[in-house]
Amino acid sequence: MPLSKKQQLFIDEYLIDLNATQAAIRAGYCVKRASDRGYQLCLSPLVQAQIAEKMAKRAQQLALDQNRVVLEIARLAFNDPRRAFAANGALLAIQDWPDEVAAAISSIKVHEIKDSEGNVIGECKEIKFWDKGKQLELAARHLGMLKDKLELSTPVSELIKAARERIRTD
Repeated sequence: MPLSKKQQLFIDEYLIDLNATQAAIRAGYCVKRASDRGYQLCLSPLVQAQIAEKMAKRAQQLALDQNRVVLEIARLAFNDPRRAFAANGALLAIQDWPDEVAAAISSIKVHEIKDSEGNVIGECKEIKFWDKGKQLELAARHLGMLKDKLELSTPVSELIKAARERIRTD
């Protein structure tokens, strides 16, 4: 059975932010039941297949793959801001920045310095880099250095038994 126009619209809306509830609302489903409807739609094999197909197509169009993402995380995590400056300490012109430095910058602000008469006598450049700590965390997760869940090497039943023994002896 083919998908309805409303289901197709849900899929297109879902791909915007991957939020099933908001996608259901934007697709025209009842606001009060949007959470349930979005969940149900995401369980549908037809909807799942369409979402997977469209996401794969988008990733291909953008040349987006795991290697590229991990490479970009590494560029941001291991960026050396000193490479944005010349040997004399002056900031290099933007076109002279190495690609790794340019990719790691999140914003640039230029403040004019004026004399008492309002004439511009210089400028101050403020450069902000992407959060290096966050990038290092992502890289560490990729390498399996960080775990989001507790892994027990001892069976839970043995831990409970040992705890009961400690309580008895106290």
